[in-house]
Amino acid sequence: MSGTDTEDTSVVPFDPFELKDVVGGSIRDPYPQLHELRRASPVHTGPIDLGEGAEIGEPDKPPPVTVFGFDEVVQVLRDNETYSSAVYADVVGMVMGRTILQMDEPEHRGIRALVAPSFRSKVLERWEEDREIAGLRAREERRRAEAAALAEKYAVDRLALRLLLEAQRHFEQEQQPRILKLASRAFQELTGGRYVRVHASATQPGSLLVDQADGAEWRDEQLSRGTREQLYLAFRLAVIEDFGETRLPLPILLDDVLVNFDRQRARNVVKVFARLSARHQVIAFTCHEPVRDLFAEHGARVIEVAGDRLGLLAVSA
Repeated sequence: MSGTDTEDTSVVPFDPFELKDVVGGSIRDPYPQLHELRRASPVHTGPIDLGEGAEIGEPDKPPPVTVFGFDEVVQVLRDNETYSSAVYADVVGMVMGRTILQMDEPEHRGIRALVAPSFRSKVLERWEEDREIAGLRAREERRRAEAAALAEKYAVDRLALRLLLEAQRHFEQEQQPRILKLASRAFQELTGGRYVRVHASATQPGSLLVDQADGAEWRDEQLSRGTREQLYLAFRLAVIEDFGETRLPLPILLDDVLVNFDRQRARNVVKVFARLSARHQVIAFTCHEPVRDLFAEHGARVIEVAGDRLGLLAVSA
């Protein structure tokens, strides 16, 4: 046999909410039947039928005895040597645990002596008239009223805060100037989609905020040097793009603007210039072959200038 405990599925869990129906059943007025039982005999041995049929007794226990007569009940209650109140452990104890109802003498007398003074009429009246208790009750009512007022104010403040935050979010996302929207597009392209939006703070004038693709938000001064340069370049490109769309597309002249970018950042910058070249003439000067090759990969026409001619150009300038 295994030493592991197993759950006894035959035991039905006790539900205290069913106790009323278990005790009373469907009988709403048991007194006429009780009157007939008392008239027949003040003491009955065996199960009692109140109209729903007598309960079947347990064979391993003695038959129940029910006392109906007043004198007989008094005799039973006063004879603690013959009769015991321990039976209440199987009735009240199932719901309330161990109480004074199931105690026998002398334990019952000792516990009763402890609690009885609290229920004497004079003690109860003194409690009602006690000024300290009355003061505490008044203070409790005031605290309850204050708590209710604070709870109402808190609910109003929370609603107001939510509306303000929603208005701030709407402004930062929907009411930004056109330059910021163009800069957001360029910055997203320059960073390869790592950052998706640039916007001005509604609570800190003059402060720029950038949003990452994962939802994180950063101030411009928190960015790395390379990312900040991409951000500032995005604003320059946004101004150029806005000027070209609203007025006249002008040529864009670049002089080694990629020197502080790593190869991936440089590649993203060249992609943006390739897009702008559909509307603007883009002229890039560089003395670095990798930069030349990047522009060439994106359709730029490469013009080599000999070293002796560079000197002549410098003198002409």
